[in-house]
Amino acid sequence: MNSLRAGCCRPHLLECMDDKKYVVKFTTNPLGIKALINEYICYKLGKLLQLPMAPVELIYVPKVLIELQEELKQYKQGIHFGSYFFNKAFDFLGKNLLKSIINPKDVPGIIVFDYWIGNDDRTNNNGNLLITDIKNLGRKLIMIDHDRAFVDGPHWKAEDLYHY
Repeated sequence: MNSLRAGCCRPHLLECMDDKKYVVKFTTNPLGIKALINEYICYKLGKLLQLPMAPVELIYVPKVLIELQEELKQYKQGIHFGSYFFNKAFDFLGKNLLKSIINPKDVPGIIVFDYWIGNDDRTNNNGNLLITDIKNLGRKLIMIDHDRAFVDGPHWKAEDLYHY
């Protein structure tokens, strides 16, 4: 378990029982549970549109783990949001990298998707587009981090969503 310094939701890197690592955002994060609702809905929409989304799981974190890890004591046991952690990934840092990815045709879809869901966090945040090395295929652009989607990020009200 490692605390990740980046991110408003103060995510933690957890290795789970499936032997995979996930970046876990807890329901009691500083942005609140609506940030995780945004993440999950955007993941599902992105998958339906066949966009390159990082795999997501709902992660159960038991009380015993929270009690054993000082960094987790501020959180509660239960189900939290987990995004698959790519060991060999790096932040997308500019258009020059577009020449090296295997999925450049996904870029217009990513731009339209972000506009559609109201995600303005991708413009100034290089950390939420990843380049991963896919074994025997090459580098692939992957989308992560949708907690600030929909109207005013995690500060939306149910009636605000009728505009979408």
